[in-house]
Amino acid sequence: MKAADVVGGVLSGTATVDSTGKAVIAVSVLADSLTEVAETMTLSVAGKSADVVINDTSLTPAPVVAPAATYAIAASATSVNEGSAVNFTLTTTNVPAGSTLAYTLGGTVTAADVVGGALTGTVTVGFDGKAILPVTLTADALTEGAETITVTIATATSAAVTVADTSLTPAPQPCPAAPVMTPSMQLLSVLTRPARL
Repeated sequence: MKAADVVGGVLSGTATVDSTGKAVIAVSVLADSLTEVAETMTLSVAGKSADVVINDTSLTPAPVVAPAATYAIAASATSVNEGSAVNFTLTTTNVPAGSTLAYTLGGTVTAADVVGGALTGTVTVGFDGKAILPVTLTADALTEGAETITVTIATATSAAVTVADTSLTPAPQPCPAAPVMTPSMQLLSVLTRPARL
């Protein structure tokens, strides 16, 4: 028993004996929120004492555990053409509005396939718990075949979006063909030669 267990926090005092030879000492015990197990209170007066067991009927409040944050990413399309844009929407729970999160573009695309050439950056979570990342694909002139693009933010990765190859590598330009001398051209060449002196 401690002072913190008693209303008023006082563990000593005086008592007045009445005409019947008795004195009543009232002790109020605090109902705290600590799990302490049973305690013993001992009252001592004039060399005499008495014990009372105080049962612990309270529990220490469980620590508050913040709910875990969750992340999910959805794309606005499953396939896009080169030169088009796709929006990736991040949906979160238990993430404060205004939080800045880093993202990484993956898949088989390279920096040259994305307008701006950046495969990393940040998005900001709005009051609705969402963030939208628009990605525009470069309309290049290379025949590369279909590619894929994904977005990873925190612990979430989007499904792969197919980037259709709508461009063709320009065909090499042929060299001009050498002129072919016909018999008439050869005769004309001989006739127009200057005469030798």
